[in-house]
Amino acid sequence: MSLINKIVDYPSCTIIWDEVWKIPEFKKLQTTEQNPYWHGEIYVSRHIEQVVNEIYKLCPIETSDVFMSVGDGSVRWQKRFYLMLAALFHDIGKGVTTKWNDEEQTWKSLHHAKVGEQITRKLLWDEDFTLREIICSLVGNHMKPLYIYDSDNPIHRVIRLSEELVPFEWLLTLKTADCQGSIIKEYDGWREKLDYAKEIAVKYECLNKQYTFLNDYCRHKYFNENIEYPVIDIVDKDFNDDFCVYFMIGIPGSGKTTYRNTNLSNLPVVCRDEIRTEIGIKGEKPKGTKKQEDEVTNIQNERILKYARQKQSFIIDATNLKLMYRDKFRQMLYPYKPKIVYVYIEAPTYNETLTRRKGQIPKDVINKMRESFEFPKLYECDELIIEKQCNNISID
Repeated sequence: MSLINKIVDYPSCTIIWDEVWKIPEFKKLQTTEQNPYWHGEIYVSRHIEQVVNEIYKLCPIETSDVFMSVGDGSVRWQKRFYLMLAALFHDIGKGVTTKWNDEEQTWKSLHHAKVGEQITRKLLWDEDFTLREIICSLVGNHMKPLYIYDSDNPIHRVIRLSEELVPFEWLLTLKTADCQGSIIKEYDGWREKLDYAKEIAVKYECLNKQYTFLNDYCRHKYFNENIEYPVIDIVDKDFNDDFCVYFMIGIPGSGKTTYRNTNLSNLPVVCRDEIRTEIGIKGEKPKGTKKQEDEVTNIQNERILKYARQKQSFIIDATNLKLMYRDKFRQMLYPYKPKIVYVYIEAPTYNETLTRRKGQIPKDVINKMRESFEFPKLYECDELIIEKQCNNISID
């Protein structure tokens, strides 16, 4: 039985708490304390229970909704289902990140949202892909709506969040439940801050859908340059869909090479593993010394720039798991104005991923890669292609 099926009562769309506290990552939250100024409920587990209860209130359903496959009842049930699970997982990262701060004499949980997203993805890896990534998106972003108010560019923040795989309105609902489920010593204006973010989303028509740019180049330019307002009517004759750079993304054993050989076989490839073999580094999954790896990097970058200057479409075949690595490639390519296409590949199950690399890469290495993986975002690229369990999803 999947983890979700164990912890959810589907007819009532509620959490089965006895099952939740059997999971080690959640059990730890029963003894994880929080800053009492913001959380008079003290323990993370109590806070999570209160936030889930707030979602029940904010997302009421009717008894018949569970049986509805279409219509308002289905919409109500799905929203409650997703947000209930997001509320359950939203602070799971605190079990790892919470530390005592001597200077402030209180508990701090730095980067708990990002870490929580990674833990959530690990626990739900073999669940339905769309379900998993919607929950992960909500968990990873649940703190961000409050930061919009004091942001230097609040419009950009809202529009970027609208690019997620979940409506911005859902994120606002989750944050509302999070605030209502916290016992704070003094009201800090959180409701007005969330209303401010909602007003921006309504004005730019991206509360329940992505912001609509006038053309692909406007979108590309807005997310790659420091532009304050998104309403820019620009056409650039050098920016077109004919020159594409494909970033293969996925942990080892996901099937990236198979995909590229099947679907993109006519394009040249820049691949570190292949370059290592070319310069004499031996092994099925070769790894060189620092000097050798520097040489591999130089050759890799030379080839990337050669294809970019020629405006020739090509593939960057690497794991590309971290945003910082993807950004380095994007910055290198930006002057040449290619269409950036991310191709994320995932094997049917995690066990199959491990089986494919058994004897080549240690299991603990792949585990660490998965746990630190930063899922590609739509605002990073011009097109995101996802292949999971033989189901292809193309998101422009």
